[in-house]
Amino acid sequence: MNIDREHGDDLDELHSWENNLSRPQRILFKQQDFFMLARDLAANCRYLEACNTWEPQDQHIEMLGDLVEILNDVVSRRG
Repeated sequence: MNIDREHGDDLDELHSWENNLSRPQRILFKQQDFFMLARDLAANCRYLEACNTWEPQDQHIEMLGDLVEILNDVVSRRG
């Protein structure tokens, strides 16, 4: 099955496919997805950091602040 995850094509088919995975397979699949997105975010942040003329908007700062808070909660529950 060829599903274009990046563009969210055919989400029903994706969910159906995901539901057929064993729990360990689902966890691995979601981990891979999460860290792929995290690498994309990090790469974009590094690019923007190098752009001396880019000015973040308040909504950008709030969005990242919310994400950091959520991830801090997840990490603290793991410890």
